[in-house]
Amino acid sequence: LLMISRDQNGKALVFLNKDRQHYKRFYHPHLHTLMQSEQIEDISLEDVMEGDKPDEIEYWLKPGQIKIFYSTPNEGKRGGQK
Repeated sequence: LLMISRDQNGKALVFLNKDRQHYKRFYHPHLHTLMQSEQIEDISLEDVMEGDKPDEIEYWLKPGQIKIFYSTPNEGKRGGQK
């Protein structure tokens, strides 16, 4: 599920494993394109992925696990600007 803020300043990608007994695979070949950002933060409650997220991502969700990635637009962040 990809959710976009009304003012277009942020996006959240939520993926979840509804199965309470088995691991489930999440795969996307172009995460940065999907999120329209190079700056992606894992804001999940558990098992947070630290550091830069790869563009091609594969993640095995634990039974019942929810993973949340959040991004903001790239504009204004190039060249060390904030």
